[in-house]
Amino acid sequence: MRGFQLASVLLCVMLGCSSAKPFAKNVKSLKPAEQEMQFDLAQANEKDGQLAKAEAGYRELCGAKPGVSRYHQRWGVVLTRIGQRQEGLAALERAHRLEPNNTNILNDLGYAYLKTGESTKAAELFRKTLEFDPQNKCANNNLALALGYEGDLKESFRMFQNTLPEADALTNLGYVATQNGNTELAVKAYSRALTLDPDKRSAAEALTQLALLDQDVEQTRSIAHDLNSLNERSSEDPAGFPLNRTAPAKLTTIQVNHNSPKVPVTRNALRKESISQATAVRPSAKVMPSSRDE
Repeated sequence: MRGFQLASVLLCVMLGCSSAKPFAKNVKSLKPAEQEMQFDLAQANEKDGQLAKAEAGYRELCGAKPGVSRYHQRWGVVLTRIGQRQEGLAALERAHRLEPNNTNILNDLGYAYLKTGESTKAAELFRKTLEFDPQNKCANNNLALALGYEGDLKESFRMFQNTLPEADALTNLGYVATQNGNTELAVKAYSRALTLDPDKRSAAEALTQLALLDQDVEQTRSIAHDLNSLNERSSEDPAGFPLNRTAPAKLTTIQVNHNSPKVPVTRNALRKESISQATAVRPSAKVMPSSRDE
């Protein structure tokens, strides 16, 4: 299936950048069959990760044929993937107005809203998709994800169980629990997933990540406590332990791992800041709305 993939890397390219070469002929002058060939070419570029070329192709097709919903749909998907989310939403909304009951468009539009952080609106669109197509697994999993983001982890897990093996559903529960800062539940979910499926790599990686983050937090707190104690001692007995008076009273940075930059952190926000960076492991479900089968 084509569409969004939650684990995909967003390629930050600008709309209409120089790398997006225009088509040899003006799309408006092409015959319908030739326009469909251009659409197939744009889809092929999208599938191959050539998003700038795909965006340029869809944009020209939308300009030439503004009444074709699937052109706007695919353009909106690609715009969202390259980080131009508001433009992507606008294109998908146009597609939705052209075909209000098209479940693929509804699903893609819902996912675009989910990417902008509007989980309530996204959930509404996923529910509408399921009203038209109750067996739509992508919409089911996307709704589960949206509910998880809103904090309804119980219902989120139940919906993941509708379409996924138990180990996968637990892994996805661990992911949404992590996003909500509920690390205790996340650890339990990932651990249970590994008990059911010891080869569940995504659960193992996530569990290791959380363990390392917890260790970093505890070590940072310990170091911060020692620094505070030393500062207090130096102020009481200047002739005692030699400590630079300009040293901060509290540790203000935390190094989460070798690849992440240092970020300012207060002692009360250590856990929240660390957990916000533990997002490398995505749901094991293929939560990816699609307009067409592969």
